Amino acid sequence: MLTREFALKDAYHHFCTTLNLKSYQLLPIEWDKVKVMIEFLRPLYEATEIICGSKYPTINHALLLYILLIKHIQQACEQYDVVQIEPATITMTTKLSKYLKMLMQKTPVICATILDPQFKI
Repeated sequence: MLTREFALKDAYHHFCTTLNLKSYQLLPIEWDKVKVMIEFLRPLYEATEIICGSKYPTINHALLLYILLIKHIQQACEQYDVVQIEPATITMTTKLSKYLKMLMQKTPVICATILDPQFKI
């Protein structure tokens, strides 16, 4: 949704200006924050699509996806100076770490990940 709004920001600006809705118009710095949120959320969306949107078992992807998502969240915290997302990133990292720990205790998941020919470990 944010991606579409960002792509249509010129139309959004025109709409707000034409109908005298300046209080709803985003400032350039706010559009920059929208862009940061899009970049931050994209890997989370893609991981959701891989896990939930597939037509075949994806347990072998889960372990690596959790690791990649945790890394992405940590890098985003270091890269962007956006204090507003810090509480959310802490919550996400904590929850993903909990799920990762649970997966690491399941031998079939580890075996499925290691034996999957798509991944080179």
